[in-house]
Amino acid sequence: MSVRRGGKNMLNHPGLKARVAAVDKDLQAELRRRDKIIRVLMDRVEQGLDQQGSDYSFFQSTVLLGDLVQQRTQALDEALHALQDSNAELAQQRQDADMARTRLTESIACSADGFALCDENDVLVMVNPQFQTYWAQLLQVTAIATGQPFSQWLHEMAQQLGAPAWLQQWQHNHQQARNGLPSTVEVNLADAVWLRISEHPTSDGGVVGNYADISDIKRGEARRREQERARQAERLQITLDNLEEGVVTFDEENYFQHWNDRLAAVLPLPASPSTAMTRDLILQALEGQYHVDQPNQPQQIHLSSGRILSVHESELPGGGRLMTLSDITTRHLQELRIRQLVDELQAIFENAYVGIAHMRNRTIVNCNQHLASIFGWPSASDIIGQNTSVLFPSAEDWEASRQLIYRTLEKTGYVDAEFQFRHRDGRPIWCQVTGCPLDRHAPLEDSIWVVCDITLRREQEAQLKLAHTVFEHSSDAIMVTDHNAVILEVNQAFCDTTGYSAHEVIGRTPSLLKSGHHPSSFYRGMWHDLRASGRWSGEVIDRRKNGDCYPKWLSISTVLDEYGKVVNYIGSFQDISDRKAAEEKIQFLANHDVLTSLPNRLLLRDRFDYALDQARRMGRSAAFLLLDLDNFKHVNDSLGHKVGDDLLIACVHLLRNCLSENDTISRQGGDEFIILMPDIDSPADVAMRAQRILSAFTTPLRVQQHSIPSSVSIGIVIAPADGDDFDVLLQKVDTAMYHSKEKGRCCYSFFRQEMNDEAIRRHTLINELRQALAEQSFRLFYQPQLAIREQHIVGCEALLRWPRADGRMISPLDFIPLAEETGLIVPLGEWVLRQACEQARHWQDMGLASRIAVNVSGIQIYRTDVPELLQRCTREAGISPAQIEIELTESTLLEDSIAIREVISDIKALGSSVAIDDFGTGYSSLATLSRFEIDWLKIDRSFIVASANSEKDRAIVRMITNMAHELKMQAIAEGVETQGHMQLLRECGCDLAQGYLISRPVEALQYEQLLQQG
Repeated sequence: MSVRRGGKNMLNHPGLKARVAAVDKDLQAELRRRDKIIRVLMDRVEQGLDQQGSDYSFFQSTVLLGDLVQQRTQALDEALHALQDSNAELAQQRQDADMARTRLTESIACSADGFALCDENDVLVMVNPQFQTYWAQLLQVTAIATGQPFSQWLHEMAQQLGAPAWLQQWQHNHQQARNGLPSTVEVNLADAVWLRISEHPTSDGGVVGNYADISDIKRGEARRREQERARQAERLQITLDNLEEGVVTFDEENYFQHWNDRLAAVLPLPASPSTAMTRDLILQALEGQYHVDQPNQPQQIHLSSGRILSVHESELPGGGRLMTLSDITTRHLQELRIRQLVDELQAIFENAYVGIAHMRNRTIVNCNQHLASIFGWPSASDIIGQNTSVLFPSAEDWEASRQLIYRTLEKTGYVDAEFQFRHRDGRPIWCQVTGCPLDRHAPLEDSIWVVCDITLRREQEAQLKLAHTVFEHSSDAIMVTDHNAVILEVNQAFCDTTGYSAHEVIGRTPSLLKSGHHPSSFYRGMWHDLRASGRWSGEVIDRRKNGDCYPKWLSISTVLDEYGKVVNYIGSFQDISDRKAAEEKIQFLANHDVLTSLPNRLLLRDRFDYALDQARRMGRSAAFLLLDLDNFKHVNDSLGHKVGDDLLIACVHLLRNCLSENDTISRQGGDEFIILMPDIDSPADVAMRAQRILSAFTTPLRVQQHSIPSSVSIGIVIAPADGDDFDVLLQKVDTAMYHSKEKGRCCYSFFRQEMNDEAIRRHTLINELRQALAEQSFRLFYQPQLAIREQHIVGCEALLRWPRADGRMISPLDFIPLAEETGLIVPLGEWVLRQACEQARHWQDMGLASRIAVNVSGIQIYRTDVPELLQRCTREAGISPAQIEIELTESTLLEDSIAIREVISDIKALGSSVAIDDFGTGYSSLATLSRFEIDWLKIDRSFIVASANSEKDRAIVRMITNMAHELKMQAIAEGVETQGHMQLLRECGCDLAQGYLISRPVEALQYEQLLQQG
């Protein structure tokens, strides 16, 4: 590292030295000034003493002046000490700067890149050895020294080297850096020697430069370029070698430069191609046929070997020529063949016995003479150019054909159809048309059509088709034989019936169908009658190909020629197996159940009569057992009727395993079975067998993929002890069976007379219920509902009452279950809802606001559209659905939660509210309850009544109330009869109360009075 002698040091900066010198100069001047003042004052003091003598005041002034001088001297000493501290700090900074300068100098000196620093006057201030090496060793030019102007050195170097372009660029860039613009340039100093010159302006107007040797980088780039050029050349050569044409390039002197492998295959040369060969060798191989005076034009060369080459030569940019040689021998032969085929096709086109046409946009572009003849035109030229509409009977037919033809062409690529056209003389003709588009995606543009006149053929085909249709589609099997009974033809019905195909029977006699069921005399009689009368018919049992015998009704007719000789026999027959099987099935179905194939009531009656007759003769008894499957309707509703049917069949199998062979199982319909035990010892014997059946049904039945729990309820009658009339016994066993259901199901009951009396009472009550419904004998009573906190009536519950003619009321507990059982609850529930809506409208007109709660049975939910009924009744009454509250029992929620949830959602959508009645008596879980949009929970009266004596019931009331509030519902308590009940409800926070304490159920007029009283 070289530095200009006497040059600038960063710690000896001129500004810093000037500031230090200024401080020293000011301090010395201040010292001199103060010394002068002190001397003057001292002189004056001495003079004053001489003049004033011992004047005390002057002495006092002198003392004060001395103090002042002392203070100023002390301040001056402090300033001197501060100056000394500042000088020490400056000395430390000067030392640190020297060390930093040393490190910077060493770093620059060790740099692999050249470095140079010029001041604002472009004088070189600093330079490292690497910079000097570039010019001294590489270019042998005089190295620059510090203190020398940089631009002058560049100028001198330009004179030495002859002002190369890179140096001129450097001079330009250096001047830009001096002007404040940084610059970078890469220059090539010598072969393979590259230098990147980067010069940037400094903040004080100087220039700092970095000069990096990038020769290795450039050599790497050159190698990569060479490798890429080599790869491109290789790819180019591979491409050339895979061309079908032979390719060769010549330089300016017509020497081979490049060629591909195909060249030698296309044009045999005397030797393998090389750069020593010239273009003349190619011209010789072309046998002198190539015209060099026709450059840039393809030429066909016919070699003596019979091969034909296509040669094309063109000039290359920058000199030289490119020649391609293609062997077109095969193509030339193909073109000759094509021309030959075209001539042949033209001859076919003109002489074809079918019409041929070229169409474009439904216009005939070209056609042959036969097409014109088909449509009655004198010549092809008369029809060419015509629109195809002239060929159709009407414009509508022409348009319809366009839709069909061109849609089919676009879809399938061809058309083969028959159309009715119009002859030029106006008569209709039928033609078979076959067409194909030249471009499937544009069928209208160009298409080729072949037309054949099939008018006569269609007429003949129609006649044959009619005859063949009659023959083939006859429901009877038909067989035609010659006069020797050799089969000539059969129809499809014959094949379907016998199982033989036509080719299996043609040429044989009908004897191959014999079953062996008829003796020879039968056939002799048949032929005798046939020859005598010319026809015969009767029932014959024949054999099919598979060996099965079947009955058929056969009719044979004789066909005679004009001379009366037998020409043919025509036999037709019908397979009457189905008819006979149907007759047998009808007989079976008349006595059996369709699903289970068990005996029905008709057959059971016959067997009962026989069993009772046998029992009387032997002094024994017979028994009827009526079995009813418990909850079978739920299986049908939830799993479907197919599973229900399979369950019934499984029950039949189970019953057969429990009974003896002499017992008869009969299905009476639905899920009821009757078992006839024709020979029993005692009722105990019957009870034992009934218990065996009950035990068998304790195991769930596997039906399809379901495991279905099942049980039965059994009623039992003994004959002749309970009677000997079949119908009476069935009535009694039905009564006993229903008694078993009332006992809890899954049990058996013997018939007793009191059961019959109860059944008669139920039957009478059902009939009266129907009559009361028809006569609208029911009445609605209303029990108020009190808001506990406000203590006023906010609504009521509509309760159905059935008064008798004598004034007594029939309890709802007696007739509601019967109404649900018989389905009468549906019209009864509709009547209740309609009456409640009309009453609500009446109170609305009176200005009395009251919500009415109406109970809805689960039967109504599944058999009617309750939301639609509610909407219709409220609309007809002219009230808002919000005035009606629908009450459902808790058990209803458990039957089908999805269906119930949808019904509740629809009711809520209308604006009505929904309450759950008798809550706490069912088995609904909190999860089940939370899935429903319920407004009210109605606490069952049993908990309210028992709460006076039971802490558990009081806890249940509190729990239900709290649960309702937590679920965003309100609670209603029914059965409130005492003040204690009311106090409990207040403590629980219950919302509404209903019971005798407030009011018994009353008629509408009394309820109006309660509302008016508040």
